[in-house]
Amino acid sequence: MRNLIRLDPPARRARGTRPESRRLRGWVFERLRLSESDTVSVNEVACADPGCSDVETVVVVFRAGNPPLRLRVAKPLAEVTRADFEGLT
Repeated sequence: MRNLIRLDPPARRARGTRPESRRLRGWVFERLRLSESDTVSVNEVACADPGCSDVETVVVVFRAGNPPLRLRVAKPLAEVTRADFEGLT
């Protein structure tokens, strides 16, 4: 039997559809008392820096008239807890 390799790209997930991402966005909006005109970006990224975990979660808050607020948690998105976020703000 031959081994087959699929070459078509994996299905892309629509932005913000991960339950963990929605949950974390909700905490950010609540904690920072954001309005609907504010934007929160939640991303899970690889970290190659020495001493950094392999994967970290980066949250960026965009408010009109303010510089972006960047928050990092040295864990995969699925492992981020509300307590992790509370300690960052």
